[in-house]
Amino acid sequence: MDECEDKHDILAVLQLLTDIKPLKDIWLRVFVISRSEFPIRFSFCDMPGILYRDLALYRIPQAEVDRDISIFFNYKYKAGRLASDDLPIDWPGDETINLLVLGVNGLFIYAAIICRFIE
Repeated sequence: MDECEDKHDILAVLQLLTDIKPLKDIWLRVFVISRSEFPIRFSFCDMPGILYRDLALYRIPQAEVDRDISIFFNYKYKAGRLASDDLPIDWPGDETINLLVLGVNGLFIYAAIICRFIE
């Protein structure tokens, strides 16, 4: 939703979700990601019969986020090791991964940027 340029576009998409509710033979699950802005929160609250779950990422414990980022780094660097004959089998090592996880401070976007840079 953050990529919508106009507030009216956001409201139009949310209205479409409300319009498909009466379909009886079709089950549809939609995953909407957005900043917690009033028009979006208000639109969901205004949808009768629609089940939704509001998940604020800042409420997820830091240890869980760090674990997920560590898994991400390990996955990305394993792919890099497999693609290269020049890197040692234990590259970059647990200590480096831990430092990277601490450095990105829970922000996946920073982790992704670091991985792209190293690639």
